Amino acid sequence: MLAALVLAAPPAQQAPSAQQILKRAEQVYAATKSMQADFVQDLRVPLLGSSQRSRGTLFLRRPDRFLMRFTDPAGDRIVADGRHFWMYYPSTDRKQVLRAPIKEGFHQADFQREFLADPAARYVVTLTGSENVGGRRTHVLRLVPRRASAYKQVRMWVDAGDFTVRRFEMIEENESVRRVELSNIRRNITLADNLFRFVPPQGTQIFDQ
Repeated sequence: MLAALVLAAPPAQQAPSAQQILKRAEQVYAATKSMQADFVQDLRVPLLGSSQRSRGTLFLRRPDRFLMRFTDPAGDRIVADGRHFWMYYPSTDRKQVLRAPIKEGFHQADFQREFLADPAARYVVTLTGSENVGGRRTHVLRLVPRRASAYKQVRMWVDAGDFTVRRFEMIEENESVRRVELSNIRRNITLADNLFRFVPPQGTQIFDQ
């Protein structure tokens, strides 16, 4: 009788592979037409011996609207308005505004699209473990570019429940490390056009990139 019960027991659920986790995260991203989230960003540059933490709120409306509104340092903004990509950092220079064509700047800011749009074709992925992020259990993925890239490697912390990427870490060839952690994520909400409107403050000079 005991043997029969053992034989009848369902098999243990197999843990998902790195490829399966990445695919689910890609599907979640593909279904996201708009998003709002709070972010904390850490940037470490070993060559300069510097580190910096910033925070704020991120807004995204596909295909070409993006805003990082910083609360620390207050007033800093990165905006994609559908035509141009704007960068304004009054914390370092109140009189300078940087402007770039939308196609050239957007992919640098929207790190989610960079790593979740057809990632398997561009990265070799491995599962390196699991960690808690903001009280949520996550799978930790390591992505290595298949061809020349601005990044040496990328790590993503993917929620084990809903496959949202809760944290990104990008390591560049010069060993600079940028880590972005997202919280209070809201998807597929209405985001008005004027949210992504940027008017250079009076007295600033625009530098085209």
